Amino acid sequence: MNRRFVATMLTGVLLFAVSAAAQTAAEQLQKGIYEQESAGDLDAAIQIYRQILSSNPSDRKLAAQAQFRLFQALLQKGDFNGAQQELQNLSINFQEYRELIASMAGRTGGGAYRPNLTLGTLQNDRYHNKRTGVEFNTPAPNDGNLGSWMFQSDAPSSDNGEMAIFVNGKPEGFAAVWMKPDESSAASIPARLQHDMDRKHEDRAGMKGWTLRPGARTRLVGGQQALTAIADFTQGDEQMVEYLTWVRSTKTRALFFGNARAEDLGVLQSALEYMLGTAMVP
Repeated sequence: MNRRFVATMLTGVLLFAVSAAAQTAAEQLQKGIYEQESAGDLDAAIQIYRQILSSNPSDRKLAAQAQFRLFQALLQKGDFNGAQQELQNLSINFQEYRELIASMAGRTGGGAYRPNLTLGTLQNDRYHNKRTGVEFNTPAPNDGNLGSWMFQSDAPSSDNGEMAIFVNGKPEGFAAVWMKPDESSAASIPARLQHDMDRKHEDRAGMKGWTLRPGARTRLVGGQQALTAIADFTQGDEQMVEYLTWVRSTKTRALFFGNARAEDLGVLQSALEYMLGTAMVP
């Protein structure tokens, strides 16, 4: 085999590879969406979205969609820390596509709003988790007083819990309710709530400067003992807040929480307090 033939063959292979990479970015995205929404294979979807982003596609609009989908899939999988990192990448790297990302929030495959329910039910804007029995009303998408929050999905989460996930019209913000059966004596609940709050910084190690504000308050949520606090952190150049409420009964524990830019704390707090005010934790 002469050198000219080898060189020609190698050139053809390289051109084919470049052409294939160029023509399949959009196809890869559609395949990832199929794996995420139809096949339910989140690991495959996450891998595809990462491949798209690592290839640094020239179509930044497509890359922004892949970045949002990656964040969304990690949330569905219950990888909260990973989702936080990708949310930060989304906010920093694709600021020019805020409107696109907002239009994708709460939508699937570019179609109409359709929540993805696997662990609970949603009837008349009230969510019910089958495993724990936790219930709460969800903010109506068009209620301007609560912001444009929409229920997106529920999924298995960390520490063998389950999580209901909400998104709003801004890529910086989301909210969730984490739930798990957990038996406790009534007398031990105050100490357990304090422990839940004191160790939360371990779960937030990947969030820059995450610090709880002083003045956490004890309260009742659905007749159960609860503890509410606010944390500050930085995401890129943005000052961010997290609003958290831990709830425990003798059978169940739950965490209602959400992130937003610091100036949007009021809207975030209103949405979560609406859910808390209607919550039932057996």
